[in-house]
Amino acid sequence: HSSIKHILMAKVLIRRAIEQGAPAYNAGQVERCEIYQETSRELLQKHRQELQGSVVTALEEDLQISMALFDAGKNEVNQLAWAFRRAFDEQLAAEESAVSSAKMMIAAAIRRGVPLYNSGNASGCAEVYAETARKLLSGAGGPLSSNVQAALQQAVDTPSEPDARAWALRRALDAASNQVSVDIRSRDKSRAFRPGLLRDFITNQGLEIAAFVVIDTVMGGRSDSEVLTSQGAVFRGSVTKRGGGGFASARFQPRDRRDFLAMLRGAEGLVVKLQRCQGAAGWKLQLNSHEKQWQQDFSLRGTQEEEIRIPFSSMWPTWRGRVVGSRGLSPADLEDIQGFGVMLSFLSADGSNNRDFQEGPFDLRLLSISTF
Repeated sequence: HSSIKHILMAKVLIRRAIEQGAPAYNAGQVERCEIYQETSRELLQKHRQELQGSVVTALEEDLQISMALFDAGKNEVNQLAWAFRRAFDEQLAAEESAVSSAKMMIAAAIRRGVPLYNSGNASGCAEVYAETARKLLSGAGGPLSSNVQAALQQAVDTPSEPDARAWALRRALDAASNQVSVDIRSRDKSRAFRPGLLRDFITNQGLEIAAFVVIDTVMGGRSDSEVLTSQGAVFRGSVTKRGGGGFASARFQPRDRRDFLAMLRGAEGLVVKLQRCQGAAGWKLQLNSHEKQWQQDFSLRGTQEEEIRIPFSSMWPTWRGRVVGSRGLSPADLEDIQGFGVMLSFLSADGSNNRDFQEGPFDLRLLSISTF
């Protein structure tokens, strides 16, 4: 069953790359994320047939970009590392969906097979079960343990009278379903977090987060910044309006967007604990979607730890600093959110000049973020 082995091997390679690359990325050692590039090449060369089509396309494009970036700056390398990671996460998510689909396939087979067996058609019941077992063995429902694979194969291959064959196949399908249930429970347990907590950057509890920066160099500006998450989340750098710029932002993207959106639904807003260590007092909290940034201002006058509360109803929809709609997120708007972040900018959330903006070095420490 080579297809199942390929699925397992692709998953092993991706998880191994993340285990090595994520700590380096979070410690600010973006150059060490070259493991993502190496793993992408191996996946495309040896395990392409097991990758999602969109993942293949993304990895090929990322590799082409990486070959062109001989003298890339840290921000470009940062963005490229995150692009590889998004493709990896998409592949892992697809395999998780396959695991769930295996359980649904088995349940559907039992719903079809039981009435046939009870009506005296044991042969028809056995064939329904055998058809599903063959699909599972081909990898249609996701990876299975070697013991479950062996039991399914034996039940399919062993000739016997219809009644005994139907029961042998049923027992093998039940074993496969039980394994999938254990996998799902283990996965869900690993995602457990306190109600309302999106991320505690000090204790590393909550959703797993990818952090990256977006600064004014994309528009010709000359600001510089980095975000480190090895001990809390520290966003630091220097901001300037020279070159037509004047902003720097740190963005945080949850690995599991489903859990993230589940926590946003029904909430009224966000609570952020942070500390301004240096620089400007005026900041913006953001919720980022593909098409816009929802944002609201907040000020940190001192250098002590503070807690701010931003209702969703107070946030402005913007695009490149310009307001593009009325204030307040609707439930439909929340469904488009990809992540959250903070921004230091010469513009306020409503597009006016930020009176608390200050050019020069800045250092902001994020402690935690929750919903309320």
